[in-house]
Amino acid sequence: ISNPNIRFVQNRPKIHRWTEEELETLRIAVNKHGNKWKYISDNYFPLSRTPIAVQIRWNYGQILLRWESIEDEILLKLIKNYGRKWKMISDVIGRTYHRCLNRYEVLISKPWTKEETEKLRVSILKYKQDWRKIADEFPDRSLFDIRKHHKCNASTNPNFKLGRWNDIEINLFKKAIKEHGKRWIKVSQIVGTRSPIQCIQFFNR
Repeated sequence: ISNPNIRFVQNRPKIHRWTEEELETLRIAVNKHGNKWKYISDNYFPLSRTPIAVQIRWNYGQILLRWESIEDEILLKLIKNYGRKWKMISDVIGRTYHRCLNRYEVLISKPWTKEETEKLRVSILKYKQDWRKIADEFPDRSLFDIRKHHKCNASTNPNFKLGRWNDIEINLFKKAIKEHGKRWIKVSQIVGTRSPIQCIQFFNR
């Protein structure tokens, strides 16, 4: 007689580390659908993430990412008084070195202009993924700020188109969905001219 517990273990999704693409997909899904974890699991992570796994990862991420205003004040005062002594700052605040650094970069970052965004697109076209050379083009921007802006703006990626989808893209999209379902990275690769996030947005339009 087959054991249902064994069948569950055999059929459950393989556990693996969340990718940056998955985390961005999760953020978009929660912003649109709230805490409908089963719906998000079925429609955004079919056969890869269970509803409980999606809920746990979102709650865990919120705890890790949320900064209180008092923490921001302490962080800025510490840097003003002691400079970028991240080990000491990390010990005082109780967050990792990288989270303190990233939070500081967020606090001091300024809005990007259209000219800067276009310059970033051209720089990426010229230097590909050589971020050090790209950063040299933006002496007033940190590498963290540059990469974050690139990640959040499809317009900075010369490989992806913006605006209305043409018939070729739509046909490729339909073919990809038919063959691979909602595996957005694979769908994006087949379409070729749209990012995974753009594919999700087109699907949910």
